[in-house]
Amino acid sequence: MEKLTSAFYDPNRSYQDNILDGPFGEGLKDEKYITEGTPKRSFLGNLVYLDLGISAGPLVNGKAVKRALDLGWDIVTYKTVRSEQYPVNGYPNLLPTRLDQMLNSEIAERGIMVARSFSFPSSPTNSFGVPSLPPDIWVPDATDAVQYAKYGQVVVVSLQGTPKGSHEMFVQDHVDAAKYAKKTGAKILCLNQSCPNEGTSHLLCLDPLMSGRTAEAVRNEIGDKTKLLAKICYFSDQDLLKRYIKSVGPFVDGIVAINTMAARIITEELKPAFGEGREKAGISGEYIRPYGLDMTRRIAGIAADFNFNISIIGVGGIFNKFHYLAYKEAGAAGCEMATGFLASPKAILDIKSGLGISTKKVVENLSGS
Repeated sequence: MEKLTSAFYDPNRSYQDNILDGPFGEGLKDEKYITEGTPKRSFLGNLVYLDLGISAGPLVNGKAVKRALDLGWDIVTYKTVRSEQYPVNGYPNLLPTRLDQMLNSEIAERGIMVARSFSFPSSPTNSFGVPSLPPDIWVPDATDAVQYAKYGQVVVVSLQGTPKGSHEMFVQDHVDAAKYAKKTGAKILCLNQSCPNEGTSHLLCLDPLMSGRTAEAVRNEIGDKTKLLAKICYFSDQDLLKRYIKSVGPFVDGIVAINTMAARIITEELKPAFGEGREKAGISGEYIRPYGLDMTRRIAGIAADFNFNISIIGVGGIFNKFHYLAYKEAGAAGCEMATGFLASPKAILDIKSGLGISTKKVVENLSGS
């Protein structure tokens, strides 16, 4: 496969290499930008220059979070963590797909074919399995990243529970993860209730009762001052979506929609691209923008029906200011990017410029005077 040379996260290297040696990308490591003027927009009560950020996934540790902040991003998410160490799926973890295919449930089940090289905008597919370093490593690392944010910036910490054998133990593991996450000092936590990479038939968000129980337990643990988001998948069943929102609505401040969409990922030889046992993986980027916009509109309507004051964070296929504006028009209080960020780590500078928000490059004083 042809290498992607400008990636912030390098798919040609192992996940561990990206943690130890990343972030990568030509011309990125020494650049720093600041946004001029005064932040006038609000993201869950936090002043930002632009309510467009980076969703959970691309920023694998504190180094990556701080680089994203330096590149002018106001809202950045520290990748999903757990209450204990959890292994990453085997290499490869990130592959390109061919954009000459459509995406619907029938085609997703039949198989989406991988491409030979990355090109953007596109729809890469990933199979990581939501790995996590142990809390004694990620808590101080995330704390340092949270404290690095400047005025007009905010760091979100994403977390999730790990199944333990019973519903009670599963709920408690969410509480344990939230307890660690709160120690970072993050003003916003994101509860990941949807991860296709762990098995699409057992997504927490598709179980409204358990979703509500975990959201309530986490809310009780973190208190009312810390904002809480819940991240979900695409719902084809409108009634199920209504039951989900009714269940979690009293306990969360916002809903992040959507996560990647699951599909069978195949090679040109029609074999599992990620290997046996990992037939399905998450699709992101260009393919899923219509689904993200659809969910934004539907959640907005349902929340209004229930009289819930819920902020919707639109995710899926955002590459430029027009995509951002489309989500805002659909009812999003804010937006996040993943593939768009990996495609162009400095995309935020062009988007801000296009919206009349000025940034400037910081020139370090190398003379020592």
